[in-house]
Amino acid sequence: MSLGLHEDRRRRKRKARWYLAKWLVTFALIGAAGAYAYESGSRLAEHQVTRLEEEVRSLTDEVADLRREAIEQQRVIEAARVEAEELRRRYDRDVPTGELRELFDLMQARLDEGLPLDRLRFVMAQASVQRDCDGRPTTKRFVVRTPLYQGRDHTVSFADGTITVTGVGAPARDAAGNPEAWFDVTEPVTLRIAHIGGTGGETTGLLPLNHAIVIGDTEHRFSAVPGPRGFVEITADRCRYP
Repeated sequence: MSLGLHEDRRRRKRKARWYLAKWLVTFALIGAAGAYAYESGSRLAEHQVTRLEEEVRSLTDEVADLRREAIEQQRVIEAARVEAEELRRRYDRDVPTGELRELFDLMQARLDEGLPLDRLRFVMAQASVQRDCDGRPTTKRFVVRTPLYQGRDHTVSFADGTITVTGVGAPARDAAGNPEAWFDVTEPVTLRIAHIGGTGGETTGLLPLNHAIVIGDTEHRFSAVPGPRGFVEITADRCRYP
């Protein structure tokens, strides 16, 4: 009987060792699998970190390039603004306006007509602030022609009949709005001055009007103001030219 008990005890010990070995193998396999998983995860995480670092470096380079481009564009814009401002200042300085523009256009027109530049330069250099006039102005009056009046007394002459002056205006209207024969002093008048030699000119505007023509070395200056109804009074003066 003791032999059977001893055999039974030995079987239980072998069975216990078998269970223990099986659990040890299981734990070893689990540990190996965990180690493998950890190693794989580590390699994957390292790969991800490397990729992200490369992306960060690439984005950093792109940001730096964009910043440099923005700085360059700002420099170009500032340079263009400075150039535009300089062009504006040069335009304001060099391009005449107002009365200077009118004078420039007149000089250009005379040059285009064939007037030598030396002659124009001489005339401008000889012109004086004070006019040298003979001090004997002559005043006459004439009727301003309108569409309803083309009659007599619409012309006056000066300089021994070599210069004639006429005028054209808009007709005045009565209280009912009907046109009348005489001109309307509140509307523009065209003053025409003609010389027998072909020199002359005209000017248009509200009275009073001033105009001048040059014949030889004499400047004939004319000043027109309203006269009696239908008339304009014009005064002529002779001055040395230039």
